[in-house]
Amino acid sequence: LDHAHRSVRARLFQAFWELAAILVQQMCLLMSGKGQRPAAFDVTVTFPLTPATLGDACNSAGIAAYTAECRKHSSNDPKCRELGWVCIPLAIKTYGNWGNWGKEAQHAFS
Repeated sequence: LDHAHRSVRARLFQAFWELAAILVQQMCLLMSGKGQRPAAFDVTVTFPLTPATLGDACNSAGIAAYTAECRKHSSNDPKCRELGWVCIPLAIKTYGNWGNWGKEAQHAFS
């Protein structure tokens, strides 16, 4: 693709991502078991074809979910540590793939 097509494509992806961010609500679940530390499950949906992850998404499977999980850890870990909770980010891509934490949680609960 030439520069003009890449620029239009990037703007379309950005517009779609901004719309998706408005439409998709994020959710946080707090769970506590007897004798276990409470866990904060922060659920987020991510789109792999954003300008921030598009280049890496072409080369690395799961990079969008991984990036979302890292973002959740950086924003939630300090508060979770302060409260004595475990932060478990559950990122799912719009194509249906879970991030690593989501895969582990799914396996643990199945």
